[in-house]
Amino acid sequence: MTGKSDKVDRTNRRRPPQQSGQKARGTLGKDPSSGAPLLPPHWYLMLGLASVLGLLLGTAVIVLDLISVAQTPKISATASTVGGQGADRRSRGDPKAPVVISEWSDFQCPACRAFALTREPALDEQYVTTGKVRIVYRNYAFLGPESFWAAEAAEAAADQGRYLEYRNLLWQRQKGENQGAFKVENLKAWAAELGLDMAKFNSVLDPEVYRDAITAERTEGEGLGVMATPTLMINGRIIEGVPTADRLKSLIEEELAKKR
Repeated sequence: MTGKSDKVDRTNRRRPPQQSGQKARGTLGKDPSSGAPLLPPHWYLMLGLASVLGLLLGTAVIVLDLISVAQTPKISATASTVGGQGADRRSRGDPKAPVVISEWSDFQCPACRAFALTREPALDEQYVTTGKVRIVYRNYAFLGPESFWAAEAAEAAADQGRYLEYRNLLWQRQKGENQGAFKVENLKAWAAELGLDMAKFNSVLDPEVYRDAITAERTEGEGLGVMATPTLMINGRIIEGVPTADRLKSLIEEELAKKR
C-alpha cells in the first residue's frame, strides 16, 4: 500500500473526442426545453417498471422485518441481568443487612452441596432470619452440561418466584457429575412436583433462554477472583471451600463488628 487513494477522480476524467458533425450512436438528440439528452421510448417504460419493482421490494423487506420481530421469542427481562441486580431474585435475607454473602456454586459440586445442607441451616437461623446477613446465590456452572441444565432450570423456577425451593431439590437430588441426575426430564419432573406452571417453565428451559447469561455470570466471577466452588464473598472477602461452622461464624462477626 502506498497510502494513495484508489478512488478515481471522475471530475478530471477525459472522454474520447468525437469527429466534427458525428452524432453519438444510440441517441435521439436533446430536449429543446431543457437540453437534456432524450432516450428511446422503451427506455422510459423500463425505468418506470424498475421504479415500481424497487418500491414493491422495499415494502416487502419492511413487512418481513416486522414479521420477524413479531415472531421472535420474548426473553424475560431478567435474562440479561441474571447476575448483578438480577441475582436479587436468587437471595434470602434483609436487603439492608450489614453483611452480604455471595455464594458462587455449581449444582453438581459435592462441596457446594455440603455447604448448602450443613452450613446454611445454622446460618439462616442465627444470621439471616435476624436481619444480620443476606445471602445472594451466584451461578458458576463449569462441571459439564448438567451443570448448565440445572442452573437454567433454577432460573426458570426463579421466573415463577420459586428459586429457593427448586434449589433445595437440586441439592437433595444431586448425584455424580454428569451421570444423568440433572437430565432435562428430571428437571421438568421436579418442577411439576413443586406445582410450577409447566408451559412457562418449559418455554424458558427448552430454548436455553438463560444459557448466555449463566456463562456470562461465570465470567464475571472469574473477573472477581472466583477460581473454585464453592466460593464465598463475605462483604467482598473471598473464602474458598467449606469453612467450619466456627470459622464461618467468626468471619461474619468480624464484618458485623465493622458496622457497629
